Amino acid sequence: MVDWIFQLDNMRLNYDDFSNHTYNQPGVKTRVPGFGNPKVVEYVDSKSSFSVGGYMNTLCGAIVDLGYTRTTNLYAAPYDFRKGPSELGNWFEDIEELIKNAYNNNNNSSVILIGHSMGGLLVHQFLINKPQEWKDKYIKAFISLSTPFGGTLKALKVFASGE
Repeated sequence: MVDWIFQLDNMRLNYDDFSNHTYNQPGVKTRVPGFGNPKVVEYVDSKSSFSVGGYMNTLCGAIVDLGYTRTTNLYAAPYDFRKGPSELGNWFEDIEELIKNAYNNNNNSSVILIGHSMGGLLVHQFLINKPQEWKDKYIKAFISLSTPFGGTLKALKVFASGE
């Protein structure tokens, strides 16, 4: 079999009807490295500077050109994209801490959040669960890039084809 087929199988989640949670394939451990560091999201393949996902590097570069500095006032909050909000409790706690730290480390300046694609839905979910007073203090703006607020046909394709 082709090596990429094994890699795809390693990405598959198994669903437990009893607990309503997902789990990895046996022997697979998932890690989301570099929480807070934008470098980890700038390319889909961290081993290559040429990637279809390099547009995040372009975006981060443009933000740096505006005067921001990675891990000083420009951060990233990667997550396991295979999981839904109900299984990402730690991510919601971690992003709250990241926002508070960014606020405190930058002279109590409220932050601008950028959510891309499904990450935009996670940021939205995070924000709707925060009190208005908290948002007034910590959040200056939320910029949504390619967030499928109206849903996505990709899900239908996945259900129909088993992709």
